[in-house]
Amino acid sequence: MSGCRPPALLAAALAMLAAVAASGAASAAARPSAASRELDRAQTLLLERLTTLPEGSGVLILRDAEALTLRIPARLLFAYDGALLKREPVAVAPLAAAEQLLKKRRALQAQIVVYTDSIGGVSANQSLSDQRAQAIYDAIKAAGIAPKRLQQHGAGAATMVASNQTPAGRIENRRVEIEFRLPARPPERPPAGF
Repeated sequence: MSGCRPPALLAAALAMLAAVAASGAASAAARPSAASRELDRAQTLLLERLTTLPEGSGVLILRDAEALTLRIPARLLFAYDGALLKREPVAVAPLAAAEQLLKKRRALQAQIVVYTDSIGGVSANQSLSDQRAQAIYDAIKAAGIAPKRLQQHGAGAATMVASNQTPAGRIENRRVEIEFRLPARPPERPPAGF
């Protein structure tokens, strides 16, 4: 997965989209899939919405072939060891961007996963991440997004992105990831008689 930080993120995304458009002479087989194009549009919308964030906010947009992930440092959204969402503009902006994306790109579904560091007990970390995931789910649902398009769970300290041996690493591990993807299509059935 590649990661970008707003607002340098917007310039990088626009350059990437320009490069994709410039390669329009490629054969039909090399063209991006419908899912890839939908994720491209979703990424552009997120980038536009996140330009108001200050430099160094730590918010990242990660992209792979099948999903677009908005990674938000937990410190932006929650007080330390708290599960109530903050109301400051820097906290509201990433969630508002996710809500707007889901309103404009109705085919997308979102999975909310909240991580902690490994300090404290496993049970306490799991409980905190569950509560935080529920708070984000509730906020996005309250914005009018259908619950059937949302999934959420707390992952505790299950997946680290940095070492928990340093304060900086622990801060990086305390995060929220909202993954946007298109629903999986059921496999096509062969015609009767095969």
